[in-house]
Amino acid sequence: MVEHNYFEFNYPTELLIKTDCKKYFETEVPLSGIVAKGKSFCYNVLQEKFVNFLDNHNTIHTVVLFKKSANDQRMSAHVDIKGNLTRNLYALNLVLPCNDYGSMEWYDTKDGLQLPILFDESKNQYCRELVSNLNLIEQFSITTKPCLIRTDIPHRVKIASCDRYCISIRFQHNYKDWSEVIDSYKKLNDISYFK
Repeated sequence: MVEHNYFEFNYPTELLIKTDCKKYFETEVPLSGIVAKGKSFCYNVLQEKFVNFLDNHNTIHTVVLFKKSANDQRMSAHVDIKGNLTRNLYALNLVLPCNDYGSMEWYDTKDGLQLPILFDESKNQYCRELVSNLNLIEQFSITTKPCLIRTDIPHRVKIASCDRYCISIRFQHNYKDWSEVIDSYKKLNDISYFK
């Protein structure tokens, strides 16, 4: 079986959201997109049983809110960094309903080596490269369903024709690799856990 760089759940994100959360993208988000109290945010906007299940499964560490304007396309792919020069293995993305979700793309370096983690002028860690210098290895059409996204290899979102609002949840975990993440989360596919 081919192992993909994503794992899409079998139910729509709308079942998990209990309030209109677009306002948070305007009022709660600093330039970094990181919500100050990520777990509290999750309890404010998502169904409590779902958040409990996630947090009991692997502790919620950080929540990042992404708001991207329609057709605002970056020409680079990036790797998620969680500090200490460490690559973040995965995130759970919940994209708010819209007319056109766009797609996720994953890349590999042309020489097969990992991209280096660098520092900007403010000492923030980053890891990115122009997609023209990378090989596209997979593309996935984003839908209305929650999705685990592999983030420790170069990836980007191809922005569609409408604004994109995404809640991205990151966790503390002890997984060695992406296949362990997939195996661990398969039981979350049963929506009855959250009803």
